[in-house]
Amino acid sequence: MAMATVTPPRAGRHRRIHRHRHPTHDVAAAHAVTVASTVTVAVAYTVTIAYTVTVAPRMMSPPPSRHTRTTRALHWLHASLLLGLVALGWYLTGLDYYDRWYNDALFWHRALGLLAPLIAAGQLACRFQRRRHRAELPAAGAPWEQRAAAVTHRAFLLLMFLIPISGYLISTAAGAAVPLPGGLQLPAIAAINAPLRDLATTAHYWSAYTLAALAALHATATAKHHLIDHNPILRRMW
Repeated sequence: MAMATVTPPRAGRHRRIHRHRHPTHDVAAAHAVTVASTVTVAVAYTVTIAYTVTVAPRMMSPPPSRHTRTTRALHWLHASLLLGLVALGWYLTGLDYYDRWYNDALFWHRALGLLAPLIAAGQLACRFQRRRHRAELPAAGAPWEQRAAAVTHRAFLLLMFLIPISGYLISTAAGAAVPLPGGLQLPAIAAINAPLRDLATTAHYWSAYTLAALAALHATATAKHHLIDHNPILRRMW
């Protein structure tokens, strides 16, 4: 998901001045979307997991084969990273440029954001491997639910690449490298002009909140399958 704050400053302008000139003109509403999405994901997974270890074993037939350990590890790492980056990005939008925590929060937002495309690449590799060996698990839910799930998963993977790329363009717009842990640096390919930087800013902003909304939708659908349909789909990933 993301290597830079959701609302970085425009080239050549101070962040304090530009904070309220975001393309949405309504940062408060965007914050509300983030909070609602994060809370929905957290509540849905908490309730579903609690149900899984208490009521579900008495009501469900034995689940089909689970996903591989690698697939499960990447899935939960993906979910944890998503929640962390969205929360950190939202926190950053409330900091002033001279706030003592601004640089540290931005540093870790960028550093953790680099993991997003690596996780996405790993998930794609696992999916390719399953299809190659015809090891896909049976689909669950009605046909429209299966199509919606497929679209959502593809959107997740696309955004896990798009958000870091746009964040990288924002962070290196002036031609400076991105500092990383251990004294490492991610070099800038080239400085970019203001219109391209503004385009990357808008893409980063909308992609981040779209990813948060999709995560909330995914968590809600998983809870519905598990709690209402009594479908053991969640237990494949547990």
